Amino acid sequence: MTNNTFLQLMDDEKTTMLSVEQREFVETHKQIVSYGNLAGRYFVELARKLKTMRDGKMYKAAGFEDFGAYVEEAVGLKTRQAYNYIKVAEKYTDKYLEDHADIGITKLTLLAQVTESEREEIEEKLNLGESTAKDVEEAVREAIRERDEKQKQLDLFAEENENLKAELAERESGRDSLQKAYEEKKAELAEAKKQADDLKAKKSDLEKKLKETKEAAKEIKTVPDEESKKIAEEQRVRAEELEKKLRETNALLTAAKEQKKTIASDELLVFKVKFEDLQRLGDEIGKSLSGMDQETASKCKNALNAVLNSWKEDMGL
Repeated sequence: MTNNTFLQLMDDEKTTMLSVEQREFVETHKQIVSYGNLAGRYFVELARKLKTMRDGKMYKAAGFEDFGAYVEEAVGLKTRQAYNYIKVAEKYTDKYLEDHADIGITKLTLLAQVTESEREEIEEKLNLGESTAKDVEEAVREAIRERDEKQKQLDLFAEENENLKAELAERESGRDSLQKAYEEKKAELAEAKKQADDLKAKKSDLEKKLKETKEAAKEIKTVPDEESKKIAEEQRVRAEELEKKLRETNALLTAAKEQKKTIASDELLVFKVKFEDLQRLGDEIGKSLSGMDQETASKCKNALNAVLNSWKEDMGL
């Protein structure tokens, strides 16, 4: 059923009683109908004006509740078809629409589903003017299938890349931990060496002082007077103190040597750090070889084998 307000507007279009909004509606509507009658020549204008009518909601000035009611009642287009015109108006440039208006709105709407590069590939395969809408639809579906497949491959690659990054970060973290532990062990060993050296020096000093004390005690008279007895007692007490300190120092020195020996013998940690370095270096060498030409790669592999064989011989592998 035709909108009565619309019919009244069209009858009164030459009067001065129309509002600004109503006049804008009437003018745009007449352009749409005019371009629709000359669709081949004014395809672009028709699509653009339908978009203008919808976006500006001009149809409300004529009493239409929505754009669909307007195009079906006043223009004679199905709502879906009108939206197809708007879709191609938004998708394509004016020049492309002018150059391809002859292929029709159905084919243009189908092609609007693909990217510009995909559309160009379809245009190379098909003669759009002679091909049926079904041919174009199948070509569009195939392009979308290929795009989806490529996207799946990209997603898979991205996922693998993220996994590799996580694995690398984990390996780097583990290597950093080993390196840190290795540095701590080196510091402990340096401290243990310093402590042992200090104790050796202290032991040597105590031995010297003890020897001097004992020699001083021998010089006291056989039948000492009171003063000599006093000095002898002091020397005896001092000798006992020095001997006690010497025993304590020897015990500390023994413990320090054991600690140094334990730290210095922890070669497994050193091996782990160096082995990680070797693995990382091996990966880098492998990547380098893969980027070389065959002749250069062959020479480099021979050199690498020579080094590996030398290592095997030296290490008894």
